[in-house]
Amino acid sequence: MKKTSRGWKRFGLQLGILAGAGLALVGGVEPSRAAPVCVEEGQCTFVKPIFLIALDYSTAMNEMFDADETRWQRAVAAVQAIVDGDNGYIQGNSLLALMRFGHDPDADQPGTTIAGDASGLVDGQKVDVPWYDALARDKAYYHCNGEAVKAALAAVPPPLAGAPTGIGAWTGGAMARAKALFAEVKADHPEDFGPVGRKTALLVITQGVWTDPENTQVLQPPAADPAPVAWDMFANEEVSTYVFSVGDAAGTVEASKLAAAGATEQALVEPWELIDALKWVILAASTIDIFPVCDPRRPRIMFLLDGSSSMLNVMGDSVHGAMGQTRWDLLRTGGGPRP
Repeated sequence: MKKTSRGWKRFGLQLGILAGAGLALVGGVEPSRAAPVCVEEGQCTFVKPIFLIALDYSTAMNEMFDADETRWQRAVAAVQAIVDGDNGYIQGNSLLALMRFGHDPDADQPGTTIAGDASGLVDGQKVDVPWYDALARDKAYYHCNGEAVKAALAAVPPPLAGAPTGIGAWTGGAMARAKALFAEVKADHPEDFGPVGRKTALLVITQGVWTDPENTQVLQPPAADPAPVAWDMFANEEVSTYVFSVGDAAGTVEASKLAAAGATEQALVEPWELIDALKWVILAASTIDIFPVCDPRRPRIMFLLDGSSSMLNVMGDSVHGAMGQTRWDLLRTGGGPRP
């Protein structure tokens, strides 16, 4: 196992703790008023972090979250808030991907689908919006694709059209798929990663209670527990796992276990908490520059030098000075004699 630095671990924990505090540096969530933020990577920008949203698509998400909305509606609204908040700040300054997860009816048989599900789940997951086209030659990232994420969710009905049962929450399988996706993006973009490469984070939105792969047991067996995968991703790949809970008290306890294993302390329950946590990741990523650096926060100095012929005179401008003795020479050498 690769040893993770204490500094990075402390940073991951701080992100989780600070998520619920509100950030004076980057502000809270505001309704969109102007054109969405969209920063294309290039000269004079920073290296955008990579975020994967893993969305629980179990039929447990059809239960009511409160008197006005279901858990699924709450989850979709949270994703929309991530995209639209602060005039699209997050989707414009990060690389987003969206994956939904349920269960796998036959974990030993590849390519299995769930009876009655027409949303595209295969072997328990569906990547609705990727970071890039894996078949493209250059594998160029999709920038500012928040609208694609929203459109994908708008096209997906509630799990099994609102049925009370039928799709489980194999969260462990989603975590394993997320780990594979992060490994794939690193393999396809090796120049992006390293000691100061792209920051990565997983955002799990769930009701919290997980099942085994085939949806036959709840919170069992231990081998299906998603928490160890979250810890492995953090400890060995430096991928933090944030968890947004749309479940009841018992579900939030399980969601917090997953968050703690992923080094973000506890599950978040308000959209602004999740958004502020992601802003912190972007803030940390903004210290990783793409050269040349053209950051307006850094001071710039311009020298204006007198280029008139009088700069070559001495003795009250009465005669031309010898080489190395004029005011022009002194300015060029910082006030000292020329070598």
